[in-house]
Amino acid sequence: MNTTKFNQFLNQFSKHSLLVIDHTISLDSYVPINISDKNKDLSNFDIYSSLEWEKYINLFLEDKNAKVAFGGYLEKRNIYDRSDYFKCLAENKRRNIHLGIDFWCKEHTKVLAVLDGEIHSFKNNNNYGDYGPTIILKHYLEGEVFYTLYGHLSLSSIEKLTVGDLV
Repeated sequence: MNTTKFNQFLNQFSKHSLLVIDHTISLDSYVPINISDKNKDLSNFDIYSSLEWEKYINLFLEDKNAKVAFGGYLEKRNIYDRSDYFKCLAENKRRNIHLGIDFWCKEHTKVLAVLDGEIHSFKNNNNYGDYGPTIILKHYLEGEVFYTLYGHLSLSSIEKLTVGDLV
């Protein structure tokens, strides 16, 4: 199925927002955030430090009186420069475009599967700047197969999984 047809398929499937974060958090508590190369605030702290990122995100949420910050799809992000993992030295290229949507919220906030699916794979991707604990779900919808990725999870979220488990 081509991209346009698949997008039309997904748009007709869901006429309302599909929740990814704890359903008890109102959508009014969400605020967009930009961590692209256009955000000048990122030059005010050490982007190589996970603790500094945590501080920045927490202050951002507090300032906006929000519980969840979201954004990132197709953002050009210079923060990938902090990790050799995103550089392809053989071709002198680097990755700097974000290919998903990020959600920032308090630690231990429930993460929800957007749609019914099965565990395709899971792993702790522990390279510096990588996804960390990650679950990939395989979905079947009206004869189509596609995948969703959930990264930056807790280690406990991948402890008792088995490939093929239904969620």
